[in-house]
Amino acid sequence: MLGAVTAPAAVLMRPDGYVAWVGEGTNRGLEDALTTWIGPPTAT
Repeated sequence: MLGAVTAPAAVLMRPDGYVAWVGEGTNRGLEDALTTWIGPPTAT
């Protein structure tokens, strides 16, 4: 068992319930995670 874990500032959850990205005061890596799980940005 890991014990107590402090909650992160932000979490991106995949549809299957796994964590795809965790943010702690920065968005570093968020764009890559979003592109991986949702797809690249598109113009509307």
